Amino acid sequence: MLRLLRDGVAADDPETFAVLDDDLALQRKLWSPDKASYIALAEALQEPSDLRSHYDAQDPRLAGYLREAMLAYANTRMQ
Repeated sequence: MLRLLRDGVAADDPETFAVLDDDLALQRKLWSPDKASYIALAEALQEPSDLRSHYDAQDPRLAGYLREAMLAYANTRMQ
């Protein structure tokens, strides 16, 4: 995601969605996210947290970019 962000790839680009496809496949080994829970997870990236701090340490725009990508993904690919 960091490379995509820095390369200027749109959050709703198929390349970004491919990364989220892979990420969701891994997440589904631990829990069963549906559209509502995935949106809630995306929205949580707005709040101060250790997770947001992790992303912000890599690039201060990364948490926002990931949130935008996750919301677009949920609204486009999840039912």
